[in-house]
Amino acid sequence: MNNVPNLRIFEVKYLAPTNHKGSRVSISEPRNQGTSHTKRVTLSYDYATGDILTQAVQHLQSIGMNVTGKGDAGDKYIVTCDNFGEDFQELRK
Repeated sequence: MNNVPNLRIFEVKYLAPTNHKGSRVSISEPRNQGTSHTKRVTLSYDYATGDILTQAVQHLQSIGMNVTGKGDAGDKYIVTCDNFGEDFQELRK
């Protein structure tokens, strides 16, 4: 198991519009050993991009995340990054 990389997991979900807010994209990092709570960023849906997974990956890369993988988990997507140690980046807008 020592040669299996340790990755951070981010969940990406589409949030439907409401009477007060337009369509949004939620990117969250579930609570793990290093954090006491789930971290979440909510972005306005980008109609020019037209895809929540692409929008999420672009956002993560724009804040310095090294995206290493992606997957489909039914009602959400999973994106993995390997930013730990000196390369650690906080999830932020």
